[in-house]
Amino acid sequence: MPLNDRRQAMLDTFCHVYGILLDYFYDFDDAVYPHSAWDGYRVVGDCINSAAQRFGRLPVESIEPVVLCEDLLGRIEGSFSLQFPSTSPVFSVLAAFKDAVLSVRIPSPADIDLFHDIGEKLSAECYRLICLPDSPNLCRPTNLVIVPSNRQRFSCQPNKRGGTSTITFEFSTSEFTFESFVNLPFYFLHEYLSHIHSAELFAEEGCSEASPPFEDGWLLYAAQRFYCQRLWHDLPSSLSHLEHRDHYATKYISQVTEGSRNIWVQLGYQQAKNFEKIVGSDLFWKVTLLLATSPFNHLLECADLHQEFMVRIKPWIRRMSTLPDEKRSEGIELMTLAVEDSEPIRSLIDILL
Repeated sequence: MPLNDRRQAMLDTFCHVYGILLDYFYDFDDAVYPHSAWDGYRVVGDCINSAAQRFGRLPVESIEPVVLCEDLLGRIEGSFSLQFPSTSPVFSVLAAFKDAVLSVRIPSPADIDLFHDIGEKLSAECYRLICLPDSPNLCRPTNLVIVPSNRQRFSCQPNKRGGTSTITFEFSTSEFTFESFVNLPFYFLHEYLSHIHSAELFAEEGCSEASPPFEDGWLLYAAQRFYCQRLWHDLPSSLSHLEHRDHYATKYISQVTEGSRNIWVQLGYQQAKNFEKIVGSDLFWKVTLLLATSPFNHLLECADLHQEFMVRIKPWIRRMSTLPDEKRSEGIELMTLAVEDSEPIRSLIDILL
């Protein structure tokens, strides 16, 4: 079910206000820091996100974008009034921010496709480290669907056998915060890197409800590493405010890798991180992309190649971390030779015994 007029208008309002807030982030930061214990991130969390969540929970009387913006800005101003004295310089920044929000036409519908396209392109760039530009797995058609929900999340229904994959953005009016907006490119990158541009995965056969540690953990780490590297060293022309995007992507990772519900995500993410610390960036990417582009049934003796790798890599990492430098270098060299072998997947799995 697509968004109704009310929810679409609220999504448009959030994206418009948050987009301009990005340009005013440092101004808010300068107005509160170092004069207090506040900084720009706390301003966003305690004043803007809290107001936006209250705005999202209450019924709205109008779907006119300007009216909604004025309502949201009024709630934001109320949050500031509860936290800062009226003489604080933060109110001068708030006034300028409000003027900027109300003086610019509100795009409708919000251009979520822009962030979707960025995520897709970043994933394709990552896979092209080992894939040809016209590789079939990078040309799979995909639809983006935005639906209403009481719980915000992204999910993917991949179709890797000639059909069209679907990415679903479940939009919650009470949970779409500033960091949700800032992280949109990263969310889409993760969906493409883990679920659409990758080879066929065992979980896609519908055999398990659990989050698989390879695609939802190991490849989540890979997505974060590639995303942050591109932000700082080769910024996409359509992205800006790299420091905030890095900060909120890292915050998101902390949230999804904590708690007993995400034990497999946490395991996969941590193993990938530990693996890169031992073998270095180049070999990390060779192994990661080699596995991600190999289907789960690549080896007849393995029902699930990626699960088998996760089972075997854990003791290998533990063993390598305890060896003296010379012995560790020998183990890394063996893995390097394995991924350069004529049958790299089989060789990789064999040396992990």
